Order: sequence, then C-alpha cells, then structure tokens
Amino acid sequence: MTARDQKLRAMLEDLRDRIVDGRRSRVRGLHEKGAGEAGSVADSLDRAEADLVDDVEAALLQMATETLAKIDEALARLDAGTYGICVNCGEPIQLARLNALPFAARCRACEERGEARMAAPHLHGARRLRGVQRREAAEAAWGAPGV
Repeated sequence: MTARDQKLRAMLEDLRDRIVDGRRSRVRGLHEKGAGEAGSVADSLDRAEADLVDDVEAALLQMATETLAKIDEALARLDAGTYGICVNCGEPIQLARLNALPFAARCRACEERGEARMAAPHLHGARRLRGVQRREAAEAAWGAPGV
C-alpha cells in the first residue's frame, strides 16, 4: 500500500469513526429523551413538536448510516486498487471532488447524468400535468372541450 493510499485510508477511517460517534450520541440522546418523557404530560403542540424533532433525528440517523456504507465501499475500492476511478465510466475522479467527497464513487459528469435520469420522470410528469391544466383552463374559458 502506497503512502497516498495509507493517508486516504486514515482519512476515510477517521471520517467513519466521527460519523459512528455522532450516530451513537444521537441514539443515546433519543433514548434519554424518551425515558425522560415517559412520565410527562404534554399538550398536543408539545407532542407535535417532539414528533417533528424525532422525525428529523431519524432522518439524520438514516443519512449517517448511508454515508457509513459509502465509506465502507470506498475503503473496499481502496483495497482493490480502484479508488478514485469512476464506477460508471472508468475515468479518474477529479481530485477536487475526492477532496470534497472522499467516498465519491462516480465522476462529476456521471453523477450529474444519474441525477438527471432520476429527475427526468418527475419532470416529464410535471410537463404533462401542466398541459392537462392548460387544456382544462381553455375548456373552462370556452365552455366546451375541443373548441
């Protein structure tokens, strides 16, 4: 393993350790909060606010779990000698991207194409809905379909 690979491994493992510690802290906080609220009487507004906070905490825990999986995948790519190579096109991932997102698996171009594909069905549906809305507005204005 090269010095560069050792440095990358240390950076990824440090990031993983910080996320694991943060996740443990959040879970511990949720357990303590739940135990503290067991005997309390809260009005509906307090309960709604607490539920919202719980939902946000759960979403943050899910994001941390997903990030940990990406870090483990990056460590596996490092071991396999493919770290820094786009899993889609096989081209090198830009160093600036890896510095900003050390567990990136795709180059910027492939990531953007993937995001565009994910958004495309939604955009197509929105365009179709706007067309239907325009047609309905015209029908309402003229009083009959197809006029």
